[in-house]
Amino acid sequence: MGRIRSVRRITHRTSGPAAILSALVIALAACTSPTPKATHFSPSPSSSKSTGPFAGWVNGIYIYPDLNAPAGFVPDKAVRADPTCPRTERIVSEHELRASGYYIDIPAWMPPGAAEQEGAWAGACGTKIIVVSRQFGVADTGASIGLVLRPGARTAQFDAVAQQIEATTVNGRPAVAIKSLTGDGSGNTVIFILTGKGLLQVGAYDVRFTDLKRVAESIE
Repeated sequence: MGRIRSVRRITHRTSGPAAILSALVIALAACTSPTPKATHFSPSPSSSKSTGPFAGWVNGIYIYPDLNAPAGFVPDKAVRADPTCPRTERIVSEHELRASGYYIDIPAWMPPGAAEQEGAWAGACGTKIIVVSRQFGVADTGASIGLVLRPGARTAQFDAVAQQIEATTVNGRPAVAIKSLTGDGSGNTVIFILTGKGLLQVGAYDVRFTDLKRVAESIE
């Protein structure tokens, strides 16, 4: 964990396998990460006939398509808008991360050929850890899997139409699944899970959704 890396580099790519993390351009969420007061639980929006990008609450998680939040809604406050936070996040040591309780273990189940590409990494605003990341690749396939935890967050940025989005549960926890539009599962898929530690993103590129769900269910 000695390398200093930008959270934006880890969490925001626009194309290729690394696009699985594009939902977390706002990974530098607020030092305080207040829970939005307008939270409500919505059913799956898959019955919607809208073909535009989806924005709304699903299972207590607010999904929206880009950096510009819808009118009247303020997502998890941006770190750079908070004067108490430095412009550049502090890199968290492995010892501090493990002691914080936010450390992400390697999932108990991974697809055959999966191996870690980027070890557990975390950034903090002052003493508060705001993002934790761990990345994996699947040998000889070009597929990849990314885990990102944002303590205290309730919002997730991801470009998707309503037909892709499904309210679900993972190990009894509220979750939102965003599936690929292709039948073979190619492209980006993701599961956002509300955990006791924060919003956990389990995302993948060119991994079958059934396998991604199995990965998510194997995370303690």
